[in-house]
Parts: sequence; C-alpha cells; structure tokens
Amino acid sequence: KSDDAVILHYPNAGMTNWRRRYETSGSCSSTASPWPSSRLPLASHAVVSSGSRRDQDLFYRTFIMQNEHNEMAYLAEHGLVTRLEIV
Repeated sequence: KSDDAVILHYPNAGMTNWRRRYETSGSCSSTASPWPSSRLPLASHAVVSSGSRRDQDLFYRTFIMQNEHNEMAYLAEHGLVTRLEIV
C-alpha cells in the first residue's frame, strides 16, 4: 500500500567500508564471483579496482546511496523519509 513504511537498508555502512570490502576481496569476474549474481557487486569491484577516488565517490553516491541528485533531501522535504538515530 502507498502508506506502508519502507526501510532503506545500506549493507555498506559508509564509503570507507564499501571501498574496503572491494579492495580486500581480490579479483572478481562474472563467472567466478564471491558475491551473489548481481551486477552491483561486480561494478563496485571494477570501480574500486580502478583506483580513481573521483569515480568511486560518484559511483557510491549514485548507485549505493542513490543520492547523486539530492533525492533524499527532496524526499525529506515532502515528509517521505525519516531519519532514525537509533534502532
């Protein structure tokens, strides 16, 4: 239903943890992947392996946080998201 709560879950708690996860995972290919068959982990590994901090930052904001264009601020302005400080 449209009035049901939606919880956004970020399995990579922060860019540093995301980067560390893919720096320490070793080589990765679509045929021999330590992750479930998903394009996001494969793309994450490729971006982190490239070594470009600018590309990593853009990728993280766009695909992990889904907030490259301030989507969260827009949703918050309209009362559609709530920040929970504790769980």
